[in-house]
Amino acid sequence: MDSQIPDRTAGADDGSDALDRSIKIDPAQFFDDPVFVAHLAEYLVPADSDVLEITDGPETIKTHQNTRNYIRIHIPEINRGEAEKGQKYYETLRDDIMKSSVIVMTMATEFLENPVNLLKFLAKTGRPVVCSHWTAEFVRTPQAPCDRWLRQYTTDDFVVMATFAGFDIAFRMLFAGGQLLTYLLLPADTRTIAPWWFGRDGQRFLKQRKKRGERQIENYLRLLTTEGWHPSPKWAERSAFAAKLIPPGLRIMDVGCGGMYFEKYTAPALYRPVDVAARDARTRIHDLNAAALPADWIDEVDLVSFLGVLEYVNDPACHLRQIAGRGRAVLCTYNVAERRSRRDHVRWTTGLDTGDFEETLRGCGFRIERRLPYSDRQMVYLALPAAAAAPQDWWQALPPEPAPADSGPVVDD
Repeated sequence: MDSQIPDRTAGADDGSDALDRSIKIDPAQFFDDPVFVAHLAEYLVPADSDVLEITDGPETIKTHQNTRNYIRIHIPEINRGEAEKGQKYYETLRDDIMKSSVIVMTMATEFLENPVNLLKFLAKTGRPVVCSHWTAEFVRTPQAPCDRWLRQYTTDDFVVMATFAGFDIAFRMLFAGGQLLTYLLLPADTRTIAPWWFGRDGQRFLKQRKKRGERQIENYLRLLTTEGWHPSPKWAERSAFAAKLIPPGLRIMDVGCGGMYFEKYTAPALYRPVDVAARDARTRIHDLNAAALPADWIDEVDLVSFLGVLEYVNDPACHLRQIAGRGRAVLCTYNVAERRSRRDHVRWTTGLDTGDFEETLRGCGFRIERRLPYSDRQMVYLALPAAAAAPQDWWQALPPEPAPADSGPVVDD
């Protein structure tokens, strides 16, 4: 492959043994989210397509995309058919497949008994296939992340399988905060492909998504590595604004530290930077989607900051609940769902609106001390533990709130 996506959990700090086994990938949390599915379909399936969807989940494309005709085949039916009849079973699907212009398998490859045989048959029919897999590089848990999964794929494994089955990769894109890789596969034998894909509209569709997907992956690789990665100056502006909500001299753990701008503007007594890759020699490497923050890391600070982070976390409540339970404050930002653009819904993992996010904070044991808008779509929160046994002195010595005019520009996390 042209871009090798690294294992972002490699080299975890000494807190990696604090793995919280409640942090598991649940594919349904994304595919049951109508906003996520609507935008996934919009990007990957041409409008007015005749769609055959192979899934064990909800009728995602029928519900959220303007399809002309829709046929659904359940994965258990395919697994039973192949077990009983072998590859001859797929001939019974030919009529339905030939009625379609696109095959959608966005929640299928982990659940199929023999995905290679199915893909081989689909390649011979000349039908493009939209399919996805949760990247094994990022789904690191002691047991299978989803109890019903039959297999996991690395990015290389999946490409090898698709190529062996007779497909070329037209484009690939990242969804769900970088954990879900989704592909459009075109049959390698171009003689079997419908003419639309070679016309102006089809080529525009492919070119736009290929360009965006390549840019996505390039940016994501930069985020996960030290070479070629450059923090955005807009992160500095946001850090400066957020720092005005707290007094100087605190002990701070900056999760998703990035350029470490927060250290500059808070003048902390102790600064603990945490990120998925080393930003300097002090950085503690940690993946919130693989493990909870170690308790001893939380105990040594007064405040945990998440600036531009929680949108990418599968289960923000798990981490917030742990921090509140240990009597520590949180300073965080969140791009609320009602203010997001269309592309934001597919690149982030959670899609909470203002009310849902604030209810999450309260449900995890916090009271919202301060809530301020920052940019057109982002909110900044200072949340203090609601039932702390020993309130800290600085909670009663907060600086004046910054004026609304201090709100900054849109931050592209």
